[in-house]
Amino acid sequence: MSTSRVKFCAATAVARMLALFLIAASSGAMAQAVSLTMSGRVTSSSTGLGIAAIRVEAILDNHLTGQWATSDGDGYFSYTFSATPGTYRFHTTVIGASYYLNQAYPNVLCVPFCNNNLLLGQPFDVQTAQTINNLDFSLDIGGRVSGTLSADGSGLPLANIGVILVDPIGGRQISAGSTNAAGAYVSAVVPSVNYKIVVNRLPGYAGEVYNNHECAGSCDPAAGDDVVVAAGGLTLVNISLRPTVTVRGRLTDSQGNPRGGSIRLYTAAGDALSGGYTDSDGNYGLLGSSADGAVPPGNYAVFAIPDGNFIPAVYPGIDCGYCDKFTTGTHITVGSQTLNGVDIVVHPGATVSGTISYLGLAPTGSLGTAQSIWTLDGRSVTAASNVSGSCCTLIPYSIIGLEPGDYRIAARYFTYSQQTGALLSPLYVGDLYSAIPCYFDSCNPAQGTPIHVNAVAAVTGIDFQLHADAIFKGGLE
Repeated sequence: MSTSRVKFCAATAVARMLALFLIAASSGAMAQAVSLTMSGRVTSSSTGLGIAAIRVEAILDNHLTGQWATSDGDGYFSYTFSATPGTYRFHTTVIGASYYLNQAYPNVLCVPFCNNNLLLGQPFDVQTAQTINNLDFSLDIGGRVSGTLSADGSGLPLANIGVILVDPIGGRQISAGSTNAAGAYVSAVVPSVNYKIVVNRLPGYAGEVYNNHECAGSCDPAAGDDVVVAAGGLTLVNISLRPTVTVRGRLTDSQGNPRGGSIRLYTAAGDALSGGYTDSDGNYGLLGSSADGAVPPGNYAVFAIPDGNFIPAVYPGIDCGYCDKFTTGTHITVGSQTLNGVDIVVHPGATVSGTISYLGLAPTGSLGTAQSIWTLDGRSVTAASNVSGSCCTLIPYSIIGLEPGDYRIAARYFTYSQQTGALLSPLYVGDLYSAIPCYFDSCNPAQGTPIHVNAVAAVTGIDFQLHADAIFKGGLE
């Protein structure tokens, strides 16, 4: 028999053995599933009568399984499914407009939903096929809080605003909902006790703890009036908020498409006031520095840092990756009324990308990265740096949202404690492109090699190699 034929037969035998092994392994994996039947009854604690349409869910090792039974007209349920061996718990999920409170078996109250803590309730070890009977739930009746949120004076409905229900004893948030387009809200079902209701300050409106206890800064629920939630019904609580002065507008690209991003106000002195972030349609509203969130009267520049590969800009749409924000942008003047229509247009940026690698012993702790970008005259540039990867590899990075021009760039890895956040040793010596080692807080940009960037261009191959601090320590000091 030829050598090639022997090799072929041997390979065939190995392939057959591997196939049999895979079939056996697959059969073993399938055999791991066991039959599990869950049965019981859901009743009302006040009447003892069965409750229909209550979902009883099976929870496996702190994970939802997607397996559940639904109680019938008399509250009974029984359900059999193919179960992965493990530790199971059983929770109710009340659906629809019911006022029953959820439970984990047996009789562990879940507020507002058991899915907030899947480890509640008695564990059942399921390793073989079995039936778990008498999973009985006796549900209490709770209540809901509902009402409308509006602007004081005008009655304008306030949409998409969070309303928070707080347990006055421990200060724990029990239920939070958001208002709809008509300013209406309704809470989840909660036990029938006393609560406080909080609406935190937001752009253009002061915060409040019901009833008319305005918040100066953070809201303290203890300052509010008690709201008694009635069992089996809705407790009506309408809230009106005092308008304050704010700045509103929209962030878009040059095609009119909404863009996400952060927005800040800058004073003539270069101080940034508390800013805000756009919503999904690019709209924004800004909180000011006053205790009630109002923007103080004065002249401001409005600065946007857009998400993605777009250049930072000042109002109304002037590229400003490294400009003086106040002297470059068109000022807005804030007086005693909210200023609307402060819309900003942003433009696509250029990118610089490459890799970061290191020489030296691997550090202990967690890795962080930092990059600085300067213009040729030493001005710091605002741009986003994206780094992906982990220690001890060739890690790709990209810097996005750059204006056309010439730049110098430095990079450094550092390590920090996960417990305290403090920097650990060894630090990594920074690399000022190209291949100029320097401690990161003392890199001299003028020594770096300029990198030229064209409009909406991609510059690649700008690589950095970092060295453990011990290699250079003493040589740079």
